[in-house]
This record gives sequence, structure tokens and C-alpha cells, in this order.
Amino acid sequence: MAFAAALFSCGRPDYPTELLPVDSLSEVRPDSAKAVLGRVGQGLEAFDDDARWYYRLLRLKVRGKVYDAFSAVDSAEAFDVLAHYRGEGDSALCYFDRAIRCAKSLRDSVLVNGFVASLASYYISVKDYRKADSCLAPYVSHVNVVDKIPIYGMMAVVCMNTGRYEEGYLYCAEMLSEGTILSKQNACRLILLYYSHHGDMASVSKYVSLLFEYTDSLDKVTAKDVVARMNASYNYNNYKVENAELRAGKAWAFVVMCTLGLVVVMVVWLYFRHLQVSRRQAKERELRWISLQHDMQEVGEASIKEKERKIAMLEVELEEAKEQSEEQLAQLVQQKKQLELLVSMANQKREMSDATKKRIVTSEVYANVHRMAKENRILSCSDWEMVDSFVRELVPNFNNDIYCISEISEQDYRHCLLMRLGGLSGKELAILLGRTDGAVSKAKRKLQERFLGGDHDNKNLENFILPL
Repeated sequence: MAFAAALFSCGRPDYPTELLPVDSLSEVRPDSAKAVLGRVGQGLEAFDDDARWYYRLLRLKVRGKVYDAFSAVDSAEAFDVLAHYRGEGDSALCYFDRAIRCAKSLRDSVLVNGFVASLASYYISVKDYRKADSCLAPYVSHVNVVDKIPIYGMMAVVCMNTGRYEEGYLYCAEMLSEGTILSKQNACRLILLYYSHHGDMASVSKYVSLLFEYTDSLDKVTAKDVVARMNASYNYNNYKVENAELRAGKAWAFVVMCTLGLVVVMVVWLYFRHLQVSRRQAKERELRWISLQHDMQEVGEASIKEKERKIAMLEVELEEAKEQSEEQLAQLVQQKKQLELLVSMANQKREMSDATKKRIVTSEVYANVHRMAKENRILSCSDWEMVDSFVRELVPNFNNDIYCISEISEQDYRHCLLMRLGGLSGKELAILLGRTDGAVSKAKRKLQERFLGGDHDNKNLENFILPL
């Protein structure tokens, strides 16, 4: 009925607020209602005795809705709850009385009559048809469309059990005309009492057949409802699974996107860092090449002759400056000393370089290496150790000078050792290193780029290695 919710809320306002929506929720979302009851059950000790019985009743109802299997313990609890509520006639009257007083406080006469009419269902259940008739009488004359069939059903029961068969038959006819299948089934049962009272066996037989039809239809509707509930439960479970899979997929996609983003950021960072390092190395190579050119020019024959020419010019200027101020004379003397010192240092470097070359060319190691190249033999590990020791003895900082310029492999370092010995062609280098001519040329270009950059030729690379 339309006022059923009001009846319930007026009846027990002291129930825990968590229990109030569970009864309605169990009709549309029984699994959600079960979850709510599970949470409420954790604080069950705080409920009063009446609320605990109501909680047990709701739990049994919800478990039936979700098709949980009942054990022997569950069956025993169901009988216990049923026995408790069968003996609560006085409590039901108390609740009806509270609902009626609540409606009267709202000064709503229609609602009061509706609650009074609803009280008839209690009196019918205890077979007190006189009181049920007194409850229904004020409401029947202005019953609304929603409550019409239920009220007519109760009036038909009251009339058939109080000997007012003709009046009861009229209510049954309304139920057959406008009621639901369940109402029509109840109407057929009551009409059977009417025709049995009048001894009309033909009509009794007719309505028995009609009762079976409505019973069969009700069973079909019930079966459809069960199937619909099962389908709804199955679809809801599928929805939960699909929703969980969708969430997992979104989470995985988020992790993948974050990982890809980090990878992209790392690649961009490494790229810019590589650019910075490459620019710095290119600048360092260019500075080393300029320094090498400057050193080579200082020890060159042309440079020395140029300095000697300037010294001669300074001597002439000194002679001329004797007649001038002493300050200019001192400056010229200082310039002459600096030039003489540079010429002396250049000559010393040339002498040291010539001495080193002479020691290399006249050494046993140099002879052995050239002999092996002519015999097409590859240098062994012991041979490489001998060459390395010899070069590092003549040029103590050769190893450090090479590796501080650039990180190179052991094979490239051996290539630099042979270039420092000098006098070897590209083919002889390939034989001693055990590599092809093309591989040696490629290695030279690689060393060229590492030490001097890519805008110099192999001749410049040899000029770079030999003075070290």
C-alpha cells in the first residue's frame, strides 16, 4: 500500500538507521543488502532485543533472495524467528496504534482511515472478522485506486466469513475484473465458498478449473520472476567482473603510459647530455690541435730561422739604440733574451725528438717489429708487452697522454703504439694487428675523430701521435 512506509517508520523509530533501508534494498539489490547487513552485524551487541530479532529476520530474507544454500543451523534459526514473530500479536497492535496516533497528529483523516483499514489485516489473521469489518468500513467508501484491490480482498474475506455472501461476491467480482493474478486466485477461492453455500456444483466446478488456471499462471509468473532474479544476479556479477577487469586495464594502461613517459624523458635527457658532451669534446679537440700546431711550428726550421732573423734585427736596433735612451735599450735587450730562450728551447726539443727517434730506429724492438711485418707475422701478447714497455720507457707519459684525451679500446691503443714507433705502412700495421687493410683505415678514421675531430686527415693524426 502507499502508506506502508509510513506505517513502518512510525512503528519503530528506534531501529538502527542501517536496518531501515535494507528491507527495500533486498528487493532490487539483494547482494548490496547482504553487504550492508554484514557491516551492521559487526555492532550487533549494541542493539536491543527487538532490533536483533528484526536483524535475524532481514538476514534470512536477504539470503533467500541471493539463493544462498541453507544449512541445518540456518533452518533452525528460521524456525526460531518464525516462532518469535507468530507470538507478536500485541506488538503488531502497538505498532498500528503508534501509526494511527502519528497520522492523527498530522491531522490527515485519509491517512488515519488508511492505517485503520490496514489494521484489518491483523484481525483477519487472528480470525476476528467483526473488528476487521469495523476497521474497513470507514475506508471502503473513499478507497483510492492504489489500495482498492487489497481493501476489496480483505472485505471479501470478512463478508464470506460473516455470512454476507452476496456482498462478498461483489467484491470478488471486482477482484476478478481488475486485480492481479494473485488477487484473482484469492477471489476464486472465496467464490467457491459462495457457490458451495448455494449448492451450485456446476459453478463450483467452473471456478475450481479457473482457480487451477490462475494457480498455474502464478507458478509461471513465479518461475519467470525466479529466472529474472537469477539472470539479474548473473548479469550483475558479470558487470562487477567486467568493471573490475576494466579498472585493472585502465590501471595497467596508466602504468604503461607513465613508464613510456619516463622512458621518453630519459631518452631526451640523454640526447641533450650527449650533445653537450660532444660539443665539449669537439672544443677540446680543436684546442689540442691548435696547441699541437703551435708546438710543431715552434720546433720547425722556418720558425727557428724567423726567430734568428728577429735577433739579428734586434742587434741592429741595439746598436742604433745606444745613442738613445737607456729604457728603450733595456726593452730591446729583454726581447732579445726572450727570443734567444725560445730558440734554445726549440733546439732542445728538436734534439730530444731527434734523439728519441734515433733510439727508436736503432732499437732491437723497432727491428723486431719491422722484421715481423715483413714475415707477415702477428704480434703476440708478449710482443705487445715488450713494445708497450719500450715506448713507455722512452716516453713516460705516453699512456696517460693517450687515455686522458679519449677513452679508447686496447686494440686502438696498440695501433697508437705502432704509429709512435713509426716507419710502418698501412699494410704493415694491418699485418701486425691481425686485421684487414679496410679495418685499419677505419680504425685510423675513428682515432682521428676521437683525437682531432673529423675535419683532419691521417697525416695530421701521425703528426699528433709522434710528438707525444
